[in-house]
Amino acid sequence: MMVRKAGIAIPKSSQSIDLICVIIKKPTITRAGVAASYGITATSGAKNVVSRKQIPVTTDAKPVRAPSPTPDADSI
Repeated sequence: MMVRKAGIAIPKSSQSIDLICVIIKKPTITRAGVAASYGITATSGAKNVVSRKQIPVTTDAKPVRAPSPTPDADSI
């Protein structure tokens, strides 16, 4: 028995330490995406959904050409 807070007896066992370690370790194992998704969804709302559906910007096509053959006179 351990006495804490002005005489309240609290039983102390070796098993309670293992339980405390599991409780402390469990939140560090979870991924932030899962834990934060509820708050992010509520705050981001429709503005991000609209931006995802916009037509992507297209760039000019750059054709890939084979290298030009080297003239025989320059290759010596």
